[in-house]
Amino acid sequence: MNFSKLLIVLTALIFLIYGILFALFPISLLDLVVNGAVTSASGVIDMRATYGGMSFAVGSILLVLANSAETIKVGLISVFLLMFCMATGRFIGICVDQNANAIMYVYLILEVIVTVLSMLLLNVQSKLEGRSND
Repeated sequence: MNFSKLLIVLTALIFLIYGILFALFPISLLDLVVNGAVTSASGVIDMRATYGGMSFAVGSILLVLANSAETIKVGLISVFLLMFCMATGRFIGICVDQNANAIMYVYLILEVIVTVLSMLLLNVQSKLEGRSND
C-alpha cells in the first residue's frame, strides 16, 4: 500500500470509528470530547445524525476513493479539504471562543499534520503524473 492510499484509509478509519461511536454513544462522547452536555432529545438526535451519520459517510466515501488507483488523487484532495477546513474552523474557534480543552489542541495538531501530509502527497502525485505524461 502506498503512502497516499494509507493516509486516505487511516483518515477514513478515524471518521468511521468517530461516526460509529457518536451514533451509539453521543452523550458520553460529547462529554469526553468537549466537556459538554446536550439538554434535549433533538440535540442528541442531531449529534447521532451529524457527528455519527455524517462522519461515517465521510469515512465510507474516503474508503471508496482509496479503493482505486484512479481515485487516489481525489481521495487526497478530499482529505486535504476536510482536514484544512476542520483545522481552520477549530483555529478560529480557539481564538474567538477561547478556553478550549486539551482535546481541541490535540485535534488541531492532528488536523494540521494530516493537512500538510496530504498536501505533500498531492505534490508527489502530481509530479508522478507529470512524468508519466512525458
